Amino acid sequence: MMPSILTLPKSTVALINTVPTASRHPGLQLDKLSVADEQTEQKKALEQVIATAGDPALLSTLRQRHHASLSTLPGIRWWRCQTTGPFTLHLSRASALENAGICLHPLYGFVYLPGSGLKGMARAYAETLWLPTQTDRQAAWRTIEDVFGWAPNRDRQKQIRAADHPATRRHVYDADPLMPEITAHTGAIVFHDAWPETWPRLVLDIVNNHHGEYYKGTQHPPGDWENPVPVYFLAVAVGTTFTFAISKRRSDVADYLVGLARQWLIGALSFLGAGAKTAAGYGSFTLLTDSEENKQINEATRATWSRVEQDGTRHAFHARLIILSPAFLGGADNTTLDPVQPLRPASIKGMLRFWWRALHGDWPLSKLRETEAHIFGNTEQGQGLRVIVQTQNCKKLARGFDAGRGGSPLGYLGYGPIQYDSKAKGNRSNRDAIDKDSIFEVTLMHRNPDALTEAVQALWLFGALGGIGSRARRGWSSVSIAPEGENK
Repeated sequence: MMPSILTLPKSTVALINTVPTASRHPGLQLDKLSVADEQTEQKKALEQVIATAGDPALLSTLRQRHHASLSTLPGIRWWRCQTTGPFTLHLSRASALENAGICLHPLYGFVYLPGSGLKGMARAYAETLWLPTQTDRQAAWRTIEDVFGWAPNRDRQKQIRAADHPATRRHVYDADPLMPEITAHTGAIVFHDAWPETWPRLVLDIVNNHHGEYYKGTQHPPGDWENPVPVYFLAVAVGTTFTFAISKRRSDVADYLVGLARQWLIGALSFLGAGAKTAAGYGSFTLLTDSEENKQINEATRATWSRVEQDGTRHAFHARLIILSPAFLGGADNTTLDPVQPLRPASIKGMLRFWWRALHGDWPLSKLRETEAHIFGNTEQGQGLRVIVQTQNCKKLARGFDAGRGGSPLGYLGYGPIQYDSKAKGNRSNRDAIDKDSIFEVTLMHRNPDALTEAVQALWLFGALGGIGSRARRGWSSVSIAPEGENK
């Protein structure tokens, strides 16, 4: 294979090479200075993007200017949310690299959340979660339209004609249908871009489809003997804080509309997730309750979710996953652990798929594939099961503890994954581990109660017979599942 090179004049390439990677613009490095190639090379290209340091001092200055500018707007409201899972946005946008885009500010290069996307998230939450909990759904729908606006498009006309939808025609004076109709109206609330508090740390992440032929619809059954092809992409590290803001479009907009819009967006960030791969736990946020007002909004969004669970619009199962023996885990590089979220939601969802297929191994492949897509999702049916994992108590073990150099795990009589280290001239552990009694909170969410039941059964089987990470078949990485409210 020919070496990958930039398709630029040699003099230009030579000039680019004089600039250290750390001093380059992250967006230019990703979009202009990365070469399309196989996944091994794509991983190297993304590692170069991660190596760009950005300019934290510049971001600090820009945030001050940004805050001063927005502060002049009527009804401006600010709040802060922190990522509780990895976060990636615009994953599949046009780029030289395969599914490796991320939303970087076009001028300054830091990750941000565009206001247009935040508006769409808030509306999705308002329509699918908040609206069903309201007693007067017609009045509630009018409130949604007041916040987001409406247009004479095909979808709205279809909603007006549908007998089971609360949408109605809007008039200059709604109490009198003979008054002129308002066919289009701008929303009363403006959703602004969300900026990070500090320069976000990018991390290398991975999608690893183990059963490509099976998912293509062939008669090839899923099995451990297949050779998966990893796909690498960029994500924002867990624990990154962003500042969100909304304002009134005009000073005469009612204050309660600002409050509702804020509640809807916070609810969407907390329960729906932002960006791509939300079904695998990506894009989850938590509101930083640093004020009494934020505490009240947080309680309101949780109350809405509780009502949604009670009336059957959404279904969720909450449990604690307890590590029973040291777990050898790894991130995208298969060696090091994320310090904030060592147990990846995508890994848990993958294990649930595995044990669900084991539970129904006697089914025909066509039925197995169809039902699995209904439960766990696919590109045609949508996300399906959503998995969220939050670290409650985790103790990381030093690498090499299992090789008898610096503390053998007495009582286990076994070794973790090791390989020969040429520099040390000896075998060394090549994987980080977390200790027993580490606890993680796991939430499974689905629209369909029967599908959620199937996923919960797979979770129990995973806890009873399986493990997660390397050498699980030798007793390492064993886990226990305890429903929410039960003691260990």
